[in-house]
Amino acid sequence: MGGSEPDYTEDIALDNLNNYLYVVGETFSFGPGSPDESSAFILKLDSEGNLIWQRIWYAGPSIAWGVDVDFTGNVYISGQAYPYGYTGFSRQGFLAKFNQDGNLIWDYEWGGIEVPEQPISDTDEFRGISLHLSEIYIGGWKESVNPRWGDYDGIIQDPSVGVTDYPALIEDVQVEVIDLNTIVMTLDPASELDIGKALVMKIVSFPEMYAVVTGINNRLYWMKLGEGLIIPKEWNAISSGSSPSGPSAVVYGNRIYFAVRGSNNKIYYGYIDKNDGEFSGWLEVGGYTPSSPALTINRDTGALYMVVRGMDNGIYYNVYENGVWSGWSRLPGKTSAGPAAAFINNKLHIVVRGFSDTSLWHGWIDFTTSSPSWSGWSKIPGATSSSPDLSIDYETQELFLAVRGLNNKIYINRYCEGIWQGWERIPTGSTTQSPAIYATDGKIYVMVSSSDYSGRIYLNVKDSSGNWYSWQLITGRTLLKPELT
Repeated sequence: MGGSEPDYTEDIALDNLNNYLYVVGETFSFGPGSPDESSAFILKLDSEGNLIWQRIWYAGPSIAWGVDVDFTGNVYISGQAYPYGYTGFSRQGFLAKFNQDGNLIWDYEWGGIEVPEQPISDTDEFRGISLHLSEIYIGGWKESVNPRWGDYDGIIQDPSVGVTDYPALIEDVQVEVIDLNTIVMTLDPASELDIGKALVMKIVSFPEMYAVVTGINNRLYWMKLGEGLIIPKEWNAISSGSSPSGPSAVVYGNRIYFAVRGSNNKIYYGYIDKNDGEFSGWLEVGGYTPSSPALTINRDTGALYMVVRGMDNGIYYNVYENGVWSGWSRLPGKTSAGPAAAFINNKLHIVVRGFSDTSLWHGWIDFTTSSPSWSGWSKIPGATSSSPDLSIDYETQELFLAVRGLNNKIYINRYCEGIWQGWERIPTGSTTQSPAIYATDGKIYVMVSSSDYSGRIYLNVKDSSGNWYSWQLITGRTLLKPELT
């Protein structure tokens, strides 16, 4: 394989089924800069060595040093690139993601990003790469004092959640994740290049995740937070309607379903097509609520389940299936705030705040038979001054509960094998509203409105190793409970 000019391979990786082999390196034979400038390349081969596809990645002279494959077949490459219009000896690291068909999903640069008034001359490179779940570990080196991330269109927010510097004289850096707590970094001791500091960087790659909020103007907005390493900078406004309460939302197929309380206390729902952003318009469910409704879905059938606090403080649920709402059914008990709901294994789990105090209660409706049965309410130790929020990690089959404590701190509880496991406080941060929670792939994402009544929106994540990171500021403002789905 190769061409008439020098071509070099630098790394190989197998997919998780050992069906395909991926090879990366640099080529002077192919690419926009050939034969004078190299381009990074990636090859996909089958188990017999036959070429499936080949791709060139070029952003100025480029080399792909590392490659790894996630469990769904997406391919990640790391390397170095000289910026367009570079002057002198200056390099940046790059990270790119391709799907199993060879289509580029995203690519980012990292290093001392050049501006006209201050050309860069430092060496920043990504070498080895290793994946664990949706966490990316990169070995490399840096010389820049304050390297930043970019997307080849400008500066973006920093997705790295941990950078460890190692003073070293190295030529190559490779990393391998053995398990959640063991990261092996190997250095080439034979190198005589003084290139500053070796580094190992850990990055969280966001899943496909959506945030929905009621803005300061009471209009509804939504934003896609993934997939990728960056947080977008703009919200999408829903074309009509407003709400005095926070929204509820759930994703199913190509649709994002919303449920809101109208300014007249009526209950409405609608959906947006994820692909083109087209909105269905608001449709009445029937009934009234003084609080935010809760919306969840049966992933197996696509049936929507809505739970609300009635105008009499009673707790009601409704089911949308085959284009029709079943009508409201009342459950025992009362609540003084909006409920939380999540559906899994034919059970609709509901958590509410007590009616006359700040207590928390949990129960479920079993839909296994044609006649749903009610479990009764069980008290959860602890208290909240706002509405609770629920999420399900479908990988672990666990239920996660987020509340605002009486001290305005944010607390998480996990329901596993029929038992609440106890409260964990997020080490930093507070809020004057209910938090939003989304659990997936062993991680927990939490979004809140700030506690200083400014309406600033923050996002935090707990990784699969149990570490909470620092809060990331999201553009926009809300004074009400946000939603994650």
